[in-house]
Amino acid sequence: MKRSSLPPNNIGGVAHAFHTIADSRSDSGDVPRPSDNTRTKLPQQTHPHDRALPTGQLRALGVGNAKRMPSLPEFPTVAEAGLPGYEAYAWGGMLGPAKMPVDIVQKLSREIVASINTKEVTDRMLNEGTVPTPSTPEEFTAYITSELKKWGQVINTAKIKIE
Repeated sequence: MKRSSLPPNNIGGVAHAFHTIADSRSDSGDVPRPSDNTRTKLPQQTHPHDRALPTGQLRALGVGNAKRMPSLPEFPTVAEAGLPGYEAYAWGGMLGPAKMPVDIVQKLSREIVASINTKEVTDRMLNEGTVPTPSTPEEFTAYITSELKKWGQVINTAKIKIE
């Protein structure tokens, strides 16, 4: 496995390494390609696998979200498809310096949430296969903490090591 350029404590490196390997294996035809986004129904279908889904050459088994995606309502969640409790998907958010003043954090949060909640931004995100999920800084901190715990347990249980 190629080592990610991310620091060892950055769990994102695991997903990056997994997708790098998976992409190379699927490009050779060895295994299906996992996807961490939903480009399959969108106009920018540039990856060969994105064009293969609509033609039936590949079959989507499910989306990793807890709920069906608005942009892909015909695809079940992985949990609905037979793996109860499964939830794994790409997510993003805004982070700042650890000692950023609370008043600035709150102001930025209000502005970002207001932007996400506009029809223009929400529609664009949905069109790109992203489910807008604005939250408070406290909710996002709790989410990140839960993700680190969840994926840390996966890494420890599977004895995953950086090579």
